[in-house]
Amino acid sequence: MIRTLMFLWTLMMALSLGCGGTDDPTSQSSMMVGFGQSCSVNADCQTNLCHPQSFRCTATCTESFQCGAGASCEGGICQFGTAATGGTGGGNGGTGGTGGAGGGNNATQVDIYDVKVGTLADDTTVSVEGVVTAVRLNADNLYSHMVLQVPVDSARYRGQANSGIWVYLNNADNDAWRMNPPMPGTLVRVTGRTNDFYGQWQIQHIEALQSVGQSTIPDPVVVPSGDISTGGAQASALEGMLVTVEDVTVIEVEPEAGPGDGQDGMPTYEFVVDGQLRVDDYFYRLSPLPTVGTGFQSITGVLRLGNANTKIEPRGPSDIRQ
Repeated sequence: MIRTLMFLWTLMMALSLGCGGTDDPTSQSSMMVGFGQSCSVNADCQTNLCHPQSFRCTATCTESFQCGAGASCEGGICQFGTAATGGTGGGNGGTGGTGGAGGGNNATQVDIYDVKVGTLADDTTVSVEGVVTAVRLNADNLYSHMVLQVPVDSARYRGQANSGIWVYLNNADNDAWRMNPPMPGTLVRVTGRTNDFYGQWQIQHIEALQSVGQSTIPDPVVVPSGDISTGGAQASALEGMLVTVEDVTVIEVEPEAGPGDGQDGMPTYEFVVDGQLRVDDYFYRLSPLPTVGTGFQSITGVLRLGNANTKIEPRGPSDIRQ
């Protein structure tokens, strides 16, 4: 009887907690709910359970916590499903996906390095593990990409070069992964197909995406801006990785657009710093754009090959220090 009363008291207290957080659907802050759990980005807390607009909740769960459609609570972690059918269709633009036939179910377990150096044939079905360093929310409030790196403390770690990769979500088998993918700091196992997208090796047509724990996001590699600009000595090896350039000055604003970018006279919202390195707005747009001569203590972001140019992609305002 006492245990029953204690349970009912705990339940009533949890239901009375309500939700914290923000109404901003793109906020990276979690919203606290009952039982000590939290709603992920784009999720609403109703009756102290996460009822996500994106149909899924955070990567932690209990028997009393709802993971959401496409996920189940296994061992205290929301597992995000393993749809095994091949995908169709495709996408265009920078860091996009290409069309493809339905994929097979036999995935080769490889490391991110193996994909990035191009030793695997295009359209090979593979499984890789990495920690999420960034996710991209597009104008439709859907996630189009996430970026993975090999954790430094992983047994799979072979050094900095070629340890990061972009994952394209727009043609994933499960649309729920576009609505609420694992957030930065989550260690994931991804199964999909290799794709050489205009020189950028990525993984697309995702058929399985599983959260396997938490990990430390690797520190950005501090590198001279000229080394990672288009054609730079380390541009290829560090593409898909977190990088930092220091003590740089803006030398150009709205440079000439690359292929597929700035169509119909639309602005690219890019600026160029010393060493001809472009700073882009794929994750975050600095507004207003800086003027020529503006100096920055440092700019951090994910390095991306897009529209035939290498660009640094700051993830948010904290990545830009003036």
